[in-house]
Amino acid sequence: MRRVILFLLMLGTFLMGTAEMVAAGIVNMVSDDFQVSIASAGQLVTAFSLAFAIGTPIIVTLVARVDRKKVTMISLGVFIMGNFLALWSPSFGFLMITRIVLGVSAGVFSVLALSIAANLVPREKIGNAIGTVSMGFGAALVLGLPLGMMLGQLIGWRMIFLSLAILGLVVFFALTRLLPSIAGKTRPTIRKQLSIFKNVKIVCGLLVFLFAITGYSTVYTYIVPFFQEVVGLNPSVISLVMLLVGIFATAGTRFGGFAADRWGIARTVIISLLLHTMALIMLPIGSAWIISVIILCSIWVMASNTTIPAMQSFFIHETSDSSEIALSASSSVAHIGLAWGLVLVGFLLTSAIL
Repeated sequence: MRRVILFLLMLGTFLMGTAEMVAAGIVNMVSDDFQVSIASAGQLVTAFSLAFAIGTPIIVTLVARVDRKKVTMISLGVFIMGNFLALWSPSFGFLMITRIVLGVSAGVFSVLALSIAANLVPREKIGNAIGTVSMGFGAALVLGLPLGMMLGQLIGWRMIFLSLAILGLVVFFALTRLLPSIAGKTRPTIRKQLSIFKNVKIVCGLLVFLFAITGYSTVYTYIVPFFQEVVGLNPSVISLVMLLVGIFATAGTRFGGFAADRWGIARTVIISLLLHTMALIMLPIGSAWIISVIILCSIWVMASNTTIPAMQSFFIHETSDSSEIALSASSSVAHIGLAWGLVLVGFLLTSAIL
C-alpha cells in the first residue's frame, strides 16, 4: 500500500511538473490564439513560477494545523479546477489568472507530497521516498513536455489542460481512498517560521540549492541552441539527445534519494555538485565531438538532479518539527533560481552580442 501511495504522489508531481513546463512549449499557439506577443505569452511561465515561489510558503503555513490529507486533496482539487478553467479561458488575462491558481496549488501539493512521503517511511528511508516522489518532475521533463507539445499541435493547446484535469481526477479519487489521515501540527508563529533561518546549516543549504538550480537553469535553457549551433546537430538528432538527457535526469532524481540514504546526504551532495561542475567545465572543450557532448551532458544532468532529492532530505532531517516550512522555502528558492538563471543568461547573451 505504501508503494502505491508513493506512486500516486509521484504521478501527482508529474502532473504538476507538466503543467509548469508545458507552457513554454505552447507560447506560439497561445500567442496566435489570443493575438498577443510571444513575449507576453511567455509570461505564462513567469506567472506560474512566481505564484509557486510566493504562494506556497504562505499557504503551507496558514494550513499547518489542518489534516495533511485534507490539504493535499484540496490543493489537488484546486489544481484540477484550474486546468478546467484554463481549458475554457475566454481571454489571455483569464488564462494568466489560471496560471497563478495552478502555480499556488501545484506548489502546495508538491511540498505536501514530499512531506507525506517522508512520514510514510522510516527515518533511514526518507531519501528513497523523496527520490521516488521527485521522479515525477523528471518524468514531466522526459514525457510530459514533449507529449503535451505534441497534443497541442495535433488538437490544440486547450486539450493539454483537459488531459491534466482528467489525470488529476484519477489521482484525486485514488488518493481519497488510499491516503491515510495525517494530523496537522500547531501553526508556527512568525518567529518560529523565521527561526529556521537562524540555523546556519539551513541557510547554507538554501544557498547551495539556489546556486545549483541557477547554474542548471542557465545551461538547460539554451542547451538546444548549443546542440544546434555549436555542436551542429540536426533537429531529429537533438530530439533523441534530449530524450536521453531526460532519462538521465529522471535516473539522477531516483538515485539521489537512494544515495542519500545509503552513503549520506553530505557525501551525495558534494560528489553530485563536483560532477555537475566538472561536466560543465569540460563541455566547451568536448563540443568538437558528438559522443563527448552526449556523455558530458548526461553526466551533468544526472548529477544536478541527484542533488535535488538529497537536499530535500537534508531539509527534512534538519527541521523535523517544521519540515514543511523548510521544504516550501526550498521550493521557493528553486523557482527563484530558475528565474534568476533566465535573467542571468539573458544578460550574458546581450553583453556578448553588444
